[in-house]
Amino acid sequence: MATQRKGKEEEKSETQEKASKSILDELKARRRQAKLQTLKKQAYANYTWNGLAVLLVLLLVGTIVYYSVYASPAAKTKTKPAATNSTAKSDAKKSQEVPPKNASAHSAKGAPKKTNADTTKKPKSEANPTKKSAGSPPKKPSAEGSPKKPSVSPPKTPQSDDPSSKPSPAANSQASAVEDMDTPLLQRPIPPGDPDRPYIIELLAGEKFTRNGRYNEALERYNDVLKRFPQSSRAMYGKGLTLELQGKEKKSNKLTDMAIDFMSKVGFESFLAPMEFKESALLKLAEMAQARGKHSLLVRALEKLCELFPSDQWYANKLGVAYVNNQNAKKAKAHFQKVRRAFPENYFATAHLGLVLMMEGKHEKAVPLLLEGLQHDQEIKSNPKFYLYAGASLTALGNINEAYALYDVAVARGLLPSKMQRSIFNEPDLRAKPWWSEEESGSKEGLGRLLSNWGEIKNEALANIEGDRGTFGSAPYLSLFSMGKKNVENCKKVPKTCSYLETIPAMSGCTRGQVRLVSLQPKVHIAPYTATSNTQLHYILGLDLASPLILRSGEEKRSLEEGKAIISDTSFEQEVWYQSDRFGVILTGDIWHPDLTESRYTRLPKL
Repeated sequence: MATQRKGKEEEKSETQEKASKSILDELKARRRQAKLQTLKKQAYANYTWNGLAVLLVLLLVGTIVYYSVYASPAAKTKTKPAATNSTAKSDAKKSQEVPPKNASAHSAKGAPKKTNADTTKKPKSEANPTKKSAGSPPKKPSAEGSPKKPSVSPPKTPQSDDPSSKPSPAANSQASAVEDMDTPLLQRPIPPGDPDRPYIIELLAGEKFTRNGRYNEALERYNDVLKRFPQSSRAMYGKGLTLELQGKEKKSNKLTDMAIDFMSKVGFESFLAPMEFKESALLKLAEMAQARGKHSLLVRALEKLCELFPSDQWYANKLGVAYVNNQNAKKAKAHFQKVRRAFPENYFATAHLGLVLMMEGKHEKAVPLLLEGLQHDQEIKSNPKFYLYAGASLTALGNINEAYALYDVAVARGLLPSKMQRSIFNEPDLRAKPWWSEEESGSKEGLGRLLSNWGEIKNEALANIEGDRGTFGSAPYLSLFSMGKKNVENCKKVPKTCSYLETIPAMSGCTRGQVRLVSLQPKVHIAPYTATSNTQLHYILGLDLASPLILRSGEEKRSLEEGKAIISDTSFEQEVWYQSDRFGVILTGDIWHPDLTESRYTRLPKL
């Protein structure tokens, strides 16, 4: 019994021990599970906070990058792409002047052949370091290029550890202002209260797309702004610039005209556009109007610029030149007189007023003004045309020796080939002499055919002369080929003559010359003149001459009778006399210089 009781007690004790152990294991498992849950919660919390920290860091980095790209002074001074980041007046190229009427021969951020005109750099006395800027370099609104308005960089301050040598806050402010002027317009900060400020993201995106040549995407951004805010001057400006660049790329006049419309809205119509946007838009408008031959629009844009900036001599000079290019001598004269009264030391205006007076035949008044410009204005002094203008007026007054002395000055300065050879558009390595023979011309066979058939040519010419008037209709000549192109209607009147001319491609295809039947009035004297280029010779065939035609080329005179021909180089001074009491008829034609190969003269631009 005792043994059984002892066994039961041991079994009971063992069972209790197992139960205790089981409970202990369960408690341990539960603690382990609780601890695991706690660790999971801690890990989740850590991951959450770490994620938030990463987001905050990314946000901070993005903010720093944004301000470093668009707002920091360092970013503003970086070099920008040429098509979008120049100032409005900095890409204008060389100054010019306007020849008389009878003479033969201006990117994504920006702001104008055929009588040529001169314009000039802004005088030093008015240079302004913090003067206006625009996004894209406007080309000169004149036939030959664009004058460059001087740009002044901010002064550099030497580095020093001495606090007294560091720039003052005022100096820093001025340098910052200059830097801001060099920043393309659409990248500049939009001030609070500006109606375009809510659309800054779209405007910046459009500007960037335009700068990178992604024009369609840029137009989408600007159109989106204009749908929500049709009066947005920045969106209209950006769209105009984008269309202009796209038009250049695709060679599309339609796109250019659309760009003109948007720039006109900014420059003329918008009352919300900041002044710098108006100025840049008007400059771009003038450039595009010049390229499209819209002379009245060019004048209107320059007039508006002069209205907005009445003390700006650069704009005043360009407007005067535009008046002359537009063949409005009356307005040009009044304008340059006004400019001279306002700015007595503007010798560019002085010289151009002399030019207008010379064109009117008022040589006595023109000479002192032209000489004053040649003496004081560097741009005028370095331009060979003004020596020719002044020399022509002196010659008209009978002061031939003074004219030659002036030409000698131009020769000494490397502006003219010689006193007698005064062409200004010259090709190198061409033989220069006043007179040439048919054998030397390079077109002996064709010219010989003309001479052999001069009688047929004469009959056709006389058949088109109107009675005693001695004219071809209302004109003293009948044009057959002009700048390398055939006048089909006139050639129907003289078919044999044109068929002979077409066998001389160096004459009928001369893109710098004319082929004409010319009627000479009785007792005519053609005053000394020179051609503008040394690239062509001049052929004359006498058809109906009652007395010899006397010609001077250089310093040598020769006579021409009917049925004969002569060839001269008109880059040398020419003078003509016809002393008969009745009219005469000649055939004249320009022919390429024989030293020019076909591959060479076909690449020459028209004058």
